[in-house]
Amino acid sequence: MRQLITHPAAGIASAIATLALLTVASVGLTGPSDYDVQLMQQDKYCESVATWNAEAARGVAPARRYGHPDYDGIAAEVCAPVLSPVDGSAYASN
Repeated sequence: MRQLITHPAAGIASAIATLALLTVASVGLTGPSDYDVQLMQQDKYCESVATWNAEAARGVAPARRYGHPDYDGIAAEVCAPVLSPVDGSAYASN
């Protein structure tokens, strides 16, 4: 019959290794923070409003547009400025 390792240092080393493994696993399993999720949602909102506005500028009917209008009324404050549509005739002289 084999004898179990009963040296005190073996138990301490095992406990430290287990704690280290659990720490590494818990750090890897956590998702984005609430702040990161809020920023991702804000980016998606701004992207959808920009898509809606770009399609409106092209004359697409509201029922056929992608994205959504600025229904919260916050795009001017929280979204990065976007370039305005360019008139295609500006390049006609090439």
